[in-house]
Amino acid sequence: MRHVCFKPILILSLFVLGWSSQVSIFPQSRHSEGLNPVGLQIEKSGFAAGIFGRYREQPVPRLILENSPRIENLIRDGKLELSLADAMMLALENNLDIAVQRYIPEYSRTDLLRSQAGQSPRGFSGGTTPGGLTVGALGAGLAGTGAGTGVGSAGGITGGGGAVIVGSTGSFDPTLSINFSYDRVTSPLNTKVVSGVYNVVGRNTAFTINYAQMFPLGTSYSLTLNGQQQKSTQQNLLFNPASVTRFALGVNQPLLNGFGRLANERFIIVARNNTKVADNVFRLQVINTVVAVQNAYWDLAATQQSVRVAEQALAVAQQLYKDNQVRLEVGTMSPLDVTSAEAEVAARMRDLTVATTNLQLQEAALKNMLV
Repeated sequence: MRHVCFKPILILSLFVLGWSSQVSIFPQSRHSEGLNPVGLQIEKSGFAAGIFGRYREQPVPRLILENSPRIENLIRDGKLELSLADAMMLALENNLDIAVQRYIPEYSRTDLLRSQAGQSPRGFSGGTTPGGLTVGALGAGLAGTGAGTGVGSAGGITGGGGAVIVGSTGSFDPTLSINFSYDRVTSPLNTKVVSGVYNVVGRNTAFTINYAQMFPLGTSYSLTLNGQQQKSTQQNLLFNPASVTRFALGVNQPLLNGFGRLANERFIIVARNNTKVADNVFRLQVINTVVAVQNAYWDLAATQQSVRVAEQALAVAQQLYKDNQVRLEVGTMSPLDVTSAEAEVAARMRDLTVATTNLQLQEAALKNMLV
């Protein structure tokens, strides 16, 4: 027996055409002045964007890894001269943590678009989805889009006219599915008493078209059209070819569980709140970075003063050591006092080394925040 089967499947997702506004958040150019790197770019699209405008891939600009030209303008004689305002501006333009967090609001808006289609939001860094909302529903769409019918590969159209079962997390976007199958079966026989031929060739063509959608109140409907044609080389068939079609309309409205906007739009409510959380997460990152830069700047300034104090203390200790040596030579001071002054010089040199090391560490910490 030879069996040939061809089943292409086409799934389309549709939505109502209309005007829309998209918010795209991209890293600003680091060659700009002022606070532009912290701002957001708004990209609008209207009817001309087409049916799939909301779902098209958003362009991501090339990541700029070089420093802004501001830092070059602040270098004089090989030294970087920074005021507190310059330090904060460099951090806002070049800090990688801010550049990463700038994408978080766009993640949240993608989650909102997903939830508006009837799916559960996935959350993002800094904004989570309550666990009770996603139990058994993560990524769920229409629980059942047919009317209990199907298309057999070689048999007739099967199934009954049961109700459409649609869960409370159904797809708000209309869904159109098309299924087509073609079967060719060759069956050699030992006798032709029944079929009239020794070699029976059966051809079966079937299709299913289903359209389903759910609404925020919990109402869902499904339209299903089935068709099948069977053709055989048997000579004693009453209908050859035999064609069967079926149309089913199913409507489901929950009265208790899954009824109302609150139950069906809970993901949209969470996703819409998460967009506000994402903006605050980005704002918090900017605030934390600015505070860290200010603290590092003043710590560096304090460390520089500590180095100057250590240098002055070392100079005083060295001068005292020299004076004690002179007094020792003239006989007005004991050798023990000279040894004590020498130990004081060593201690002050140690303090200067520690202060210089701390200064280098503070410089490195501030540089990591600025470049």
